[in-house]
Amino acid sequence: MQDGIRALIVDDGDINLMVAREILKTLSVTCDLAMSGEEAIGLCRENRYDVVFLDHLMPDMDGIETARRLRELSDTPLVALTANDDPGAKNLFLGHGFSAHITKPLEPDRVSELLIWLLPGKKFLFRRPLPAPPEKDLMDGAPGLDAAKATRKMGGSEEAYYRVLRTFLLSGPGKLKQMDDFVQNRQYDDFRITVHGQKGALANIGADTLSDEARELETSVKNGVPDGFEAKYRAFRDRFSGLLRTIKERLPASDDADASQYTGEEPLSERLQSVLESIRALDYESALTVLRPLAASGIPEAAALAAAKDAVEMFDYDGAEIRLKQLIG
Repeated sequence: MQDGIRALIVDDGDINLMVAREILKTLSVTCDLAMSGEEAIGLCRENRYDVVFLDHLMPDMDGIETARRLRELSDTPLVALTANDDPGAKNLFLGHGFSAHITKPLEPDRVSELLIWLLPGKKFLFRRPLPAPPEKDLMDGAPGLDAAKATRKMGGSEEAYYRVLRTFLLSGPGKLKQMDDFVQNRQYDDFRITVHGQKGALANIGADTLSDEARELETSVKNGVPDGFEAKYRAFRDRFSGLLRTIKERLPASDDADASQYTGEEPLSERLQSVLESIRALDYESALTVLRPLAASGIPEAAALAAAKDAVEMFDYDGAEIRLKQLIG
């Protein structure tokens, strides 16, 4: 029997990473995740991957520079993740060391076809059919959300979709604040990168209309800021805020909620190790479900735990990991 396939997915957007992982899981692919080019390079030094999916637009080190540095390490196939579907995209990526490219948002059938072509010796691994989505879930009929389409993309798993929505609900207000600040301070390059990420996140949760609006905003600031931009942005942010409220009202509580109270019977280090694993899996809501009661528990470590909780809530995941490792010892 052939070995299974191991992939690395690199994207600065947590929702994009979660959805890509769920899609690849339905195709029997084991995934590691990285949120930056530097993190990806470190993982590729330590591990062997059959394929690396690499986002094109990332802050600090973009996908093209990351690909150049990865090519110095190995000849692992690199697949560019991009929203660019114009005819010149293929030549752009092939000319910078990529083996192929695929447009976002990802769709299971297209990912499967790409892997069959890219790794023909293991094609049988990609034949597992995707289950149909449930006929009805709590998000059915939610304004602006095609829940059935998004759930289908994640292999028909309601719980996978809810995990993604919880992460979107957690990160969404912070992303809105970032975009507000960028618009107010006329930092349009930073705004373009952030709204680009939200365009993909919105498409992945089934909010196609809002995703299209994000695409229009991204395009509008590429070559100067047109008249009426701020009014269009305000309308977008109002609808984005409304979507967050809808999700909050309908989303069921996490299954981890009942297990969040700390009785002292389980070693604290084991509980914190589970938090670390949740953060590394991008399941920030589960991490906070454990951290919030611990931070308010009155135990001697409560102040340090509150700092770790605050770091997660401010999207400083590296800082949270450092604090948790110090507590674990």
